[in-house]
Amino acid sequence: RSCKALPDLWILETKKGYHACFIELKSEGNKIYKKNGDLKKEKHLAEQEQIQHRLRNKGYFCEFAVGFDEAKSIVDYYLE
Repeated sequence: RSCKALPDLWILETKKGYHACFIELKSEGNKIYKKNGDLKKEKHLAEQEQIQHRLRNKGYFCEFAVGFDEAKSIVDYYLE
């Protein structure tokens, strides 16, 4: 079964006690959180967050990344 909410980037390398790393990539300037830190009320974001929650509960590292610099920072952190 296919799932549109699966993260965009998968790093299938065991690091930092995680089985793998999954990153949901968002374009530069994209706002996914409100000022209070809550996720914006968008169905697709909610589905993506739910998938990330399920992956985290199974021992995977999962994050949203907005723009190249944030994505690179997450990858660098995970692989260091």
